Amino acid sequence: MSSDADLADPQSRLKVWKAAWETDISLIQKSGRLLAPWSSRPVYTRPSDAVALRYWYRASAAGDWCNIHALVELLPYANEKEWAQQTLPLARSAAFHAQRVTHGLHDAAIYWLPPGHAAAHADSEPLADDAATDLRLPFGTVLLCFADPLLMPPIEASPPEGIQHQLLRSTAAVPGPDMDPRRLTWDSVMMRTVRTAEDAATRKGSLASVWSLIRYYGAAVEALLLFADRDGVPTDDFAWCLALTDPGSGRILGRELVFGRRSLTAHRTIVDNMIAVVSWADWHRDESDQQTRADGIWEQSADRGSGVHVLDARSIRGRSAHDGGPSGLRLRPHRRRGYWRRQHYGPSNRDIKWVRIPPTVVNAHSGPLGWQVYRLPGVDGNGRPNTSTASR
Repeated sequence: MSSDADLADPQSRLKVWKAAWETDISLIQKSGRLLAPWSSRPVYTRPSDAVALRYWYRASAAGDWCNIHALVELLPYANEKEWAQQTLPLARSAAFHAQRVTHGLHDAAIYWLPPGHAAAHADSEPLADDAATDLRLPFGTVLLCFADPLLMPPIEASPPEGIQHQLLRSTAAVPGPDMDPRRLTWDSVMMRTVRTAEDAATRKGSLASVWSLIRYYGAAVEALLLFADRDGVPTDDFAWCLALTDPGSGRILGRELVFGRRSLTAHRTIVDNMIAVVSWADWHRDESDQQTRADGIWEQSADRGSGVHVLDARSIRGRSAHDGGPSGLRLRPHRRRGYWRRQHYGPSNRDIKWVRIPPTVVNAHSGPLGWQVYRLPGVDGNGRPNTSTASR
């Protein structure tokens, strides 16, 4: 729970960040990609797309911060005093989390998993019990973006009639692909006119809320925002970066962050495996950016001009195997999940590091495998895992 001393005025902080955010807007306009929070993902993704994703999720978090902070300031003057007293602690906590996420996204180092790797790492074996103590993040906040999003299935398939109408109006309210990019200005962010279509209409009470969209439509997980303490140890807090998508048309309705805790999420194994790839895999800078950064202590914010960190796929090579099964029967081609294991190295093998054992394609010669799309295990209405939902 946060105190008033923990809460900052969002407007004053956004003014400090104005120049940096205007630079991001200019880069987005020049690229012609992901021009709005409802823009579809490009067919062929680039590491630089992660910069645009960071901008839109940061704008979403900043909008939430401004809204909730205004509520915190107004609640003491509400006519319904009992309701205001009950709501104020929750609003302060929500404002603190929105503030932290906005700061985190502004300072975050951006990491990018190339096509195919997000699914492979999400589908890895759970980390060994002793592995968690060795996890370290290289920066205080890391935005891990996926070229191929993970799919979060809906919790319920059949919404009530009233919510169904709200969901349909949410889809109809999204601007078309011919949106004028000149709308992307600093003033539009400060005035909160560039936000998700869901947000703009929820204020009028005509569209579905974020939670209704996730509950009945599901979402695409485009990134995870990860936090670490001053020693690089991952904290319990993290955030989902979700593209809210209409399953019928495939149109993106907006991009929203959802704050979470590793100790409470039903997807702890997936989140921990994503932390592991940041901690232990080999990374290189996006080759389109030749700038370098002088070495410094890890907890400093990532240099804004240093480019995106891209997974070095050359160090993770796939394998194939022949497997006739225990009875000698020929098995169909399938994937065997990857995992992390300890490896001794150095003089007399005294040092230990964690290395990635990539997924194995068993009997690859017997036929083709389809493209892997990872779907997070479903949850029920209480947030508990639904074991009947397929994960991939």
